[in-house]
Amino acid sequence: MVNRTRAKAEPLFERGAVWHDTPGEVASVADVVITMVGMPTDVEEVYLGVTPAVPTGQGIIERVRPILALMRKSVTLVGPAGAGQRCKLANQVAVAIGMVAWCEAFAHAQAGGLDSGLVQQVISGGAAGSWGLSNLAPWALAGDFAPASW
Repeated sequence: MVNRTRAKAEPLFERGAVWHDTPGEVASVADVVITMVGMPTDVEEVYLGVTPAVPTGQGIIERVRPILALMRKSVTLVGPAGAGQRCKLANQVAVAIGMVAWCEAFAHAQAGGLDSGLVQQVISGGAAGSWGLSNLAPWALAGDFAPASW
């Protein structure tokens, strides 16, 4: 394994993890390399560090789909390194815009003397319905802004 900070990975060593100093070293001894990194520069650094050590033709998505399926219900290749992160950002933008819209809708409902919880139930089943409106809005309406645990 490679981590930015070896000290943060220490508990994993007791469970059998082995430290490598570079992504290329990991790739040279691993059957599969899965990276989860933050900023685009990190993606490029890891991608460039891993690709020379991976034999040609070994990065195909179908080979690792069963492993990725253990982590997510849906596995979709959207492009080269960094494309998935950009797709995730597009998703977050769309979700944020939806949240702003339903917050405005509830403010409008309250200003008109309506029960926001009831309005949430009604509009969730119509064209305005979304996962966020059904799952997150009830928490917000109850004043619960603690981080979700899923």
